This record gives sequence, C-alpha cells and structure tokens, in this order.
Amino acid sequence: MDAQQKDKLRYLFNTAYAVIKAGKPFSDFEFLCRVQLKNGLPLGHNYINTHGCTTFMKSIADNLKRRISGEIKDANFVSALADGSTDRSVVEQEITYIRYVGKEKLPITRQVSVVQVENAQSQGVFDALVTGLAEVDLNMQDLHPDSGKTPSLVCANFDGASVNMGKKTGVVTKIKGIIPSVVGIHCVAHKLELSILDASKRLKIMTDFEEILKGIFSFYHFSPKRRRELAEISRIFETDLAHFSSVKQVRWLASKERAVKAISRNLRSVVLYLQHNATAGNRADDANRGKGFLKGITSIRFLKMMFFLLDYLPIVSDLSRAFQLEDLLITELPDKLEQTVVRLNALKSVAGNNMQFFLQNYNVDDRKFGEIEISGQALTPEYTVSEYTDLIDNTVNYISDRFDNLNEPPLKQLQCLNFHNWPLGTEEIYVYGNDDMHDLMYDTCVSSYFTEFERDSVCKDWLALKLYCRRFRANSLLSVYSLTVLQSVSIVGDPMKKLLDYMFTISPSTSACERGFSKVNVIKTELRTTMNQENFQNNFL
Repeated sequence: MDAQQKDKLRYLFNTAYAVIKAGKPFSDFEFLCRVQLKNGLPLGHNYINTHGCTTFMKSIADNLKRRISGEIKDANFVSALADGSTDRSVVEQEITYIRYVGKEKLPITRQVSVVQVENAQSQGVFDALVTGLAEVDLNMQDLHPDSGKTPSLVCANFDGASVNMGKKTGVVTKIKGIIPSVVGIHCVAHKLELSILDASKRLKIMTDFEEILKGIFSFYHFSPKRRRELAEISRIFETDLAHFSSVKQVRWLASKERAVKAISRNLRSVVLYLQHNATAGNRADDANRGKGFLKGITSIRFLKMMFFLLDYLPIVSDLSRAFQLEDLLITELPDKLEQTVVRLNALKSVAGNNMQFFLQNYNVDDRKFGEIEISGQALTPEYTVSEYTDLIDNTVNYISDRFDNLNEPPLKQLQCLNFHNWPLGTEEIYVYGNDDMHDLMYDTCVSSYFTEFERDSVCKDWLALKLYCRRFRANSLLSVYSLTVLQSVSIVGDPMKKLLDYMFTISPSTSACERGFSKVNVIKTELRTTMNQENFQNNFL
C-alpha cells in the first residue's frame, strides 16, 4: 500500500471514528466525507457510504478488542463485573467489564461487551457473561488457576439480585461450580443504597418527609406553567432557582442529597408561590393541593428533618461517591465505613452546621423560621437528639449487617495489607498480621493461585513489606503499593507482588457498569432502536 492510499484510509478512519464517538447516525459519515472532498481532501470514492462507516467501525472495534485482550493476557488475575438493564428498544442487555492490573501497576476497569440476554434467569445471564468474556478471548476453563494459563479469575462482582447472588442457582454459584476459588462480591455501592433505604423506610417521620418531597416534585415537574410562575417569584427575590429532582430519580444517594438541597434552596420561593396559589382563584383541586403542600413544608417537623438531612445525607453520599471510584481497593472499605459511622454518631451529640443554622433562625415565640410562618404545633428550639437517633442507629446497624462479609475470609485477612492500621512500635509491627498473612496464603480461595514456594516466600517477605511501608502511613494504599513496591526490584520478591496484584484486582463495586448503561442510552436512542446487535456492540466499545 502506497503512502497516498494510507493517507486516504487514515482520513476515512478518523472521520468514521468522529461520527461514532459523537453518537451521530452513520449516514452523517457520507455527508462529512462529501464536505471534505469539496474542501480538497483526497478521500477517493470508495467506502463513502453508510456501509463504509460500519466497516470502519468494526475494524476499529476489533483492533480495540485485540489490544484489550493483549493487555489482559499479561495480567496475573482478572475480576468480572456485570450488570443488566433494558435499553431503549426494550431489549435486555448484559454489560460486562473486566478489572485487572495494567503495565503501570494500577487497577484498570475495561468494558469488553454488551450482550443481548436470551432470558433474565441465572442461566441466561451466565451465558451472556461467558459470551461477553469470549469477545476478549477469555473462557471459564482457561480462567481456572489450575489451567496453567493467565490470567486467572479471582472475583465476580454483581448487584444483589437473587439471579446473580443466589446461593443455589445464582450466577456466582455457577461460576464457582467451574472455579471454586472465585470470590463473589455484592457491589458495595448497591449495598450502601439498600442500607439507607432499610434504615429509613420503617420511620414514619422519614416516609412523611419523602411523601411531601415527591409531591412537591410532581407538582412542579409536570406543570411548565407552575415552573414559570415559581421562576418569576425567584427573580423578584433575586434567588437562584435550583432544579427539582425526584428523591429516587437515580440509584445513588447523591440524588437524594440533590433533592433535599433543591427544596432547601427554593424554600422561600415555593412557600410564597403556594400562598399565592391558594388565594389566586385557581381551580379548587390545585388550590387544595397547594394548601396541603404549604402546610407540610412549613411544619416544624418537616423543616427540622430537612435541615437534619442536609447534615446527614452528605455523610452517606460521600461514602457512596467513594464506593463508585474505579480504583477503589477492597482493603479500603473498613476504614471508609468506620469514618462514616463516626461522623453519623457525632450527629447524635452535636447538631450539624445546617441544623445549627435552623435553630439560630427559628423564633419559637413568633412561630417563624426567618420570614416563613410555621404551621401546626410549634416545638422548642433545642436540638432534640431522640428525634433522629432512630435514623442514625438504623443506618449504622444496617450498614454493619450488610457489610458483615468483610469479616469473612479471605476479605478479613486481606485487611492486614492496610498499612494505615499498622502499629508504630517495632516490637508490635514485628508480630502484627503474622497469623492473618499465614491464614490468607493458605485460605481455600487464595492458595489456589499460588504455589507452595510462593506461599512460603510471601510469609517471609511480610516483615520486609511492613518495615518499608510503615513510613508511608500518610499516603494512599494505591500510590505506595503501585508506585514503589510493585515497581521495585529489591523491596519484596515476585510472590509478594503477586499477592498485592491479587488484592488490587478484587473489584468492590459495579459502578462502572452503571456508567456503561448511561453510555448505552446515548448510543441507542429512541431514533436508533433498530440498530443491530453487532453494530451496537462495536459502537459501545
């Protein structure tokens, strides 16, 4: 192929890639090529059609698959992450990601496939997972640690649906039937969300608060006229109108935090609008709904709960966002959970900043909060802990129950690699974690991936690792282990590096899959529901 032909193909590949990356219809490829021809770019006359764009996309996708497959083959271990959802054409899709340690000694999470599920039962999901792994030349038999091939599968990470995590016929159980040493992980971000839902759903004060919040959302969300009028009131008072979002608009806790912040920022404007709505001669049903919402959001119980949640939700939302990081390590979970529990328990004794703001601006004698008149019974202005103790205690208890698997092997023993918890004294650090390291290396799950020589070598290098890493307690686990230990030739031997590799590869969260489904909805829009599965898969990559 001569240089001129190479240039033509490079121009065509770049144009096709731009069309795909921007989510444009394939028919735009021909249009863009015609424009470039008019501008004097030598593209020739072949491939300048929709079929040509599809051909270039398939070639690009195949090249990406080969690159990903080559990177994975160089890794010691992989984790499989998968989740299912329905796309715009009402087709059940299973999205698969792979986590492994790359050449830079950092954990990488790669999308490998999106596969149409034949049925939503465990066998259908399992078959879709197997098909997805085959896209990057992986199969279950070769992923077994006794196969003599690399990489080996160490972790299967799903949400908590019974089809995935069921003990009898779940997908994880089917994987363990082939590779018994695989660790099954219920996505920690999902578990946290479920913990907060469990903690609040039995408390009447929370259910009442959410009902009012949902009512306000629907009252404005489905009426452009009301939103315009509310915006006019906001402009009069020179305040920014925050977007009203549903309390359960998306799965993660951040949506709840945004919803409460929106009603807090819009409170004055909403109260004035509802007061006007009740007296402006609107339809009786609208006026009555407005009066009901006005009574609800100006009650002392609603206001105190709103300001309490403005202190409470950021704490659990911070944890939720931390659990969605792609480079999150399994050994970091206990510390993050403990920090959250401490911050929550502090609210039982000391009012948070937002609650203090409410108490300072609440005038019990005038029955006012700022300029807003309080409806219903006026309560004392003190911070009464008992009103919120149940929510805090429930949250702590449900988090403890749902994350109890961190106390099971091998996850419990892996915590000894968290040098933030190591003792400072030389005598103490000499004996610290010795039993855990021995139990870890001879655990049923972990030992399958290491030879007898490697297990003994890890136990011997354990002290050297402790003495070296204890000086970096102020640094993150990821930075110390990836930038120093794994890239050094003298600190520890290859077996200990292999263990750190194992720890890096264990995937705690499937949040990458959730982000992938956002991408799926960008690719398969309502105008592209007839896209065939091969083009959809290639476009996804």
